[in-house]
Amino acid sequence: TTRDVDFLAVVRAGFMRRVLPLSLAVIWALILFDLTTVGTLQGNLLPVSIILHITAFIGLYALRDPRNVRFVAYGGHIALVIVIALQIEPINLYLISATTLVVGAYLLDRYAYLALVIAVAAIIGWNVWEAFDRGEARGVAVAASGIVAITISTMAARHFNGVVRDFARRNERNNNLIRAAGEVGQVTNSILSLDELFGRAVEVIRDRFAYYHVQIFLVDEEGQYADLVSSTGEAGRRLLETKHRLPVGSQSVIGRVTQIGEPIIAADTDRDDVHARNELLPDTRSEMALPITDSRRIIGALDVQSTRSNAFSQVDIQALQIVATQLGVAIRNARLFEAQEESVRENKRLFFESEASLREIQRLNRQLTQKSWRDFIESGDVPEGVSVADDKTASPIVDTNWSSVMIDASKRRRIIVDDAANLMAVPIVLRNEVIGAIEVEIPTAETEEDHHEILRSVATRLAVSLDNARLFEEAQQSTIREQQLNEIVGRYQAANTVDELLQITLSELKELFGADGGKIRLGRPASQTAGAESANGAPPMNGHSQNGDHHD
Repeated sequence: TTRDVDFLAVVRAGFMRRVLPLSLAVIWALILFDLTTVGTLQGNLLPVSIILHITAFIGLYALRDPRNVRFVAYGGHIALVIVIALQIEPINLYLISATTLVVGAYLLDRYAYLALVIAVAAIIGWNVWEAFDRGEARGVAVAASGIVAITISTMAARHFNGVVRDFARRNERNNNLIRAAGEVGQVTNSILSLDELFGRAVEVIRDRFAYYHVQIFLVDEEGQYADLVSSTGEAGRRLLETKHRLPVGSQSVIGRVTQIGEPIIAADTDRDDVHARNELLPDTRSEMALPITDSRRIIGALDVQSTRSNAFSQVDIQALQIVATQLGVAIRNARLFEAQEESVRENKRLFFESEASLREIQRLNRQLTQKSWRDFIESGDVPEGVSVADDKTASPIVDTNWSSVMIDASKRRRIIVDDAANLMAVPIVLRNEVIGAIEVEIPTAETEEDHHEILRSVATRLAVSLDNARLFEEAQQSTIREQQLNEIVGRYQAANTVDELLQITLSELKELFGADGGKIRLGRPASQTAGAESANGAPPMNGHSQNGDHHD
């Protein structure tokens, strides 16, 4: 069967696939009875047999698709009406009529069954009228009995048909609810955005379950209110715009369900006090809310409303409880995904900030390295370069000239080979800053890759060693200056007068810097002193001159 074939059509098709072969078996039994007892077919048995055989074969072929069951039922009963009209024997007439009405009560719709009853009643009435004309009292009695039997059979068949219809509708409703729950599960499993999840979920639930209105509430972090997060239709849009919310524990299905965590039903909104009437939803006649939980914590509620009273069966409750559970799982997964996304974004931000900080540190290190080496070289305490001649016994000489190969290697920060001059140069790089270059002259045959690697390694180690040597020399200079300062301070301890202190200071500084002369002044400049006297009228310090000069 396919999804667009309802349950009742499938049941009817199965019934007809059994009835049609059975009717052929009855016809063949009558044919064999006539042939064995009389030797020929009596009455209209032959045309009846032909009609029923044609109808049965066509019906069985068409019933391979249950969607054809209505047309087969109509055609079959038209053939039976023709058979009834052809029969003249009262017993066969009433037997076939009763059977036709019983089967029609099960297979035909209301108006088609009414037409069948009228047709059969007309045929029976005609036969009864003929019986009266012939004066066949027995025929009239049989006709009356047949009519009573047909009436009883019809009532029983219609009752049975109603029961089957109700059963079929309930089963179809149950199947639809199960399919709807499955479709909602597919939606909740495929969406990780909460806003999109809620919007799709309420639309699918409303359409598949055929409800008037569907909405989802979430409990706030304080657990005080249930906030509307998704709702269907124009009424839902207006409720969302007004930020509709209900207190947890209030006199409403949402308030109750978010408090106790069990399904709450208002079967008749005109009578149940638990229903909170909303002017935007005037057609609501029944309402049900189910809890949405995360583990054992109530995080929200699923609210469905119908235009019919007592619209929610036990199957509705079970199916919607499954949907609410799926929503709870989907909400937890979506929140975890959002938390992970936020964590990823924060990690990316920290990574980019770390990269920026690292680049800034590297830039400062390069600047510091460049400045330190520039000051170190400009101090004049270290040669800016050395060269060695072809003579192996000659000592290296100071040479500050840069060849074009060395300049090229320094700018391009890689090994440069000049095959014409048999020269190979490599930059000396310290903390990503070029502080020099090495150039060697080697035979052409020896300019192999191994020599490149060796020269790079030497340059790398030389950069580190040079920096260590520079730091060591700077530390030595700092130590010497500290010792000289300590010596000056030590001589201060032996001085008893201000004049001695001044003389010691000038003599030590002259010796330390190799200065030609020096001065020390105490007090304040004359211009400042004059200004202070005019402002305050105060006399000079100690009654002496403003300037205490001491020369060396």
